[in-house]
Amino acid sequence: MERESPSQARAPEECGLGPVIVVGAGVSGCACALALAERGVSVILVGSALDNVGLPSYGPLLHLDAGPASEVLPRRLRDVWERWSWEPADRSPFRVIDRRAVSLEMKQLIEGYAPIRLRQGLVTAVRAPGKDGATGGGPAVKVETAFGEMLEGVACVLAVGLGFHGRVRVGGQVLEGGRYGEVSADALARCLADGGLCFRQVERAVGARVALQGEPHVSGTRRVRLRPVRPASGTGEEGCDHGGAPLLPPAPGRKGVDVPLGPHEERRAAALFAFVGPTRSCAGGRETAGSAGDRKCVVVPDGLATGEWYVSSCCGEWRGGGVVTRPAHRVSASVVAGAAPDGSLPGFPGVWVVGQAAGAVEYMESMESGVRAAATVAAALASGAGEVWTE
Repeated sequence: MERESPSQARAPEECGLGPVIVVGAGVSGCACALALAERGVSVILVGSALDNVGLPSYGPLLHLDAGPASEVLPRRLRDVWERWSWEPADRSPFRVIDRRAVSLEMKQLIEGYAPIRLRQGLVTAVRAPGKDGATGGGPAVKVETAFGEMLEGVACVLAVGLGFHGRVRVGGQVLEGGRYGEVSADALARCLADGGLCFRQVERAVGARVALQGEPHVSGTRRVRLRPVRPASGTGEEGCDHGGAPLLPPAPGRKGVDVPLGPHEERRAAALFAFVGPTRSCAGGRETAGSAGDRKCVVVPDGLATGEWYVSSCCGEWRGGGVVTRPAHRVSASVVAGAAPDGSLPGFPGVWVVGQAAGAVEYMESMESGVRAAATVAAALASGAGEVWTE
């Protein structure tokens, strides 16, 4: 796979140093790794669960507070997210993404991109150099994994999401990790705290996932058709071709069409719909109708392969029928306090933090923080890697 628009930054190996190590292969970590690679920097991308590379973990809603996909993002990354996303026909401020399709294509992209080496491991410690530790042309940062492996590189970018002291709270249960099935990065957090890094606590809400036969029905809501984010040329009311598959769901009453699915998936799916409107909340065991200004409910497909629907976390308890395959839950974690706007950490030369670990909330914000850090690292390498991490 050819590199796009390589910059004049020197690759770390050309400077006698190791690669840049990106810890965390989620949304922000992949964005950072791709942005570094496109600037001519080699990367070791370390993930604790390689089956979730690039997976948007906290639901299929991409909020658009800052408008459409940022032009700051690498083109390959932007194309993947646009290819597997739809927007409501009423221009609601969000898009719906097929999370698993995004993840599968991102992993395929990362694995086929020569400047990036993908490794599995739970990182437990990062050893940054002291004030004079980045001299002599040797590795600037050492990263240790739970396997006892020691990785050495010129810099390290921490993109561990909500892994620092991450806990998933479902009813009375508390599960370790920033998301289901994930191991928390507590050891890494302790290592950084011992070095003087400060944290603050945050909490995120994640909606339920529901298996239904047919489309969900929620009292008091309106149905909104989803449409492709970027239709290809040659559209028509029946749909538009994008990679050989019609993207546009049919109008009500029309025959279903094949909507595009993720790699390795073959399935004929019905039209996609979002449900947006006032919700009914459950208070004191009773269902009460909200006022005209009540919260909005969004019910959208959570990936076509599973046939599940995602119920936005603002809906309260789900009472629309079907089987709840994953209940609504809350995630609490520590995030880094005091990071610079580019993600660099005062007192930790050669170490950056990006994404939710740095306080980002939305997917787009997380990806953009990874790209900003990549630009700073690449610029520093171009200025002279032998002295770049000294304070």
